[in-house]
Amino acid sequence: MTEKCVIFDIGQVVNIPEASPVGLIIFFRSEALFKVGVLKEVLEIVASMGFPIVYFILSQPKPSAPITGFLVIDATNKHDKVQELIKKVRKHEDVEKVELMKPLFDNILVNTFYDILCIAGERCIIFRKALYSALIKTVREFFGTGGGALLYHIGTVIGSRAFEDHKKMVGEELSKLVKASEALFKALGFGEVQILELNMKDGKAKVRIMNN
Repeated sequence: MTEKCVIFDIGQVVNIPEASPVGLIIFFRSEALFKVGVLKEVLEIVASMGFPIVYFILSQPKPSAPITGFLVIDATNKHDKVQELIKKVRKHEDVEKVELMKPLFDNILVNTFYDILCIAGERCIIFRKALYSALIKTVREFFGTGGGALLYHIGTVIGSRAFEDHKKMVGEELSKLVKASEALFKALGFGEVQILELNMKDGKAKVRIMNN
């Protein structure tokens, strides 16, 4: 990983020493998607009660579908005010409901509210480095050089399946496929890829991969 890498922590685990993170799962009405100022008004309610906002993320917007927000506040010395905050947020006309998520330990909050995580409408699994590196090392240790070959072929199949999936998203136009494949590779945390050559007939490509 180079020094130029920009890192984004997706925040499923909020660990802040000497803080007391509390989560609010806020369900916004679908009509709120294109209304101006909804988030501003809700966040002003939080600020008016003196709660620092330490993390906030919204689900992917979909027309005619409710939007959920995962809001984390520092409730240090203010735990008795959390329920009052929830009541005030619930009263907002564009909020359907609010659920409370308590910290796992004093300073650690784990987002366990959602049963399934999705990216672009498909279920996904988050693999931290400790897990994917253990998987790769185990295959190599058990099967030696054959394990390396196995990983190579698995990677080839994954790349091929991903490319076919990208066709469903952007169509068959080559320039769009290349652009989408490079963007999604990075957006999903694999690193950066440059597609140098692409042979659609043979289903092969020459690529350069960085920061993976």
